[in-house]
Amino acid sequence: MAMAILATPGCNMLVPRPGFPLYKTLSSMIGVQIRYYNLLPERNWQIDIDDLESKIDRNTVAIIYNNPSNPCGSVFPENHIRQVLDVAERYHIPIIADEIYENIVFPGHEFRAIASLTDEVPVFHCSGTTKKFLIPGWRLGWIAINDKKDRFGIDIRTGLNSLAQRIIGPNSLIQGAIGRILTKTPKSFFDEIIANVHVIMI
Repeated sequence: MAMAILATPGCNMLVPRPGFPLYKTLSSMIGVQIRYYNLLPERNWQIDIDDLESKIDRNTVAIIYNNPSNPCGSVFPENHIRQVLDVAERYHIPIIADEIYENIVFPGHEFRAIASLTDEVPVFHCSGTTKKFLIPGWRLGWIAINDKKDRFGIDIRTGLNSLAQRIIGPNSLIQGAIGRILTKTPKSFFDEIIANVHVIMI
């Protein structure tokens, strides 16, 4: 939905490579050209900032940003995230932030939401219950709009609300439970998930 609401005829969006293949699939459905920017294996799969910037033109309407990375598993440090924001701010490009793995971060790494580091760049924060709560079957996700200078305006919010009415979402029982799940789940739940997954990975 975030891609669709920003799409215009002839537009392009920047997508990480390697990256989640669904971005390409979704782009073809809405007539968006995908331009890949590289992640650097020798730098723990951080974004090649020069390559990212070189892919921007006047038809670029969004940077799709994935952190923690799927499939690379990298978690970007704050100074690197600020480099990405600097590019987005200079070219006035919003960010679609796929941060669904935000709570699956191993010891020694710290996740920072990209929207928490900017007042200037509009960010769609995309997340859900699939990874964080280990309940993929619920198909429950959300988009948080972080736009402190109101650069999107009311049309983006209205458009997203309209698009949300076109899909069959989770049933009413799940919708009713989500408030308590988000606010009452203890930190120990997430700590246990990380500990168990970390042991399996080792």
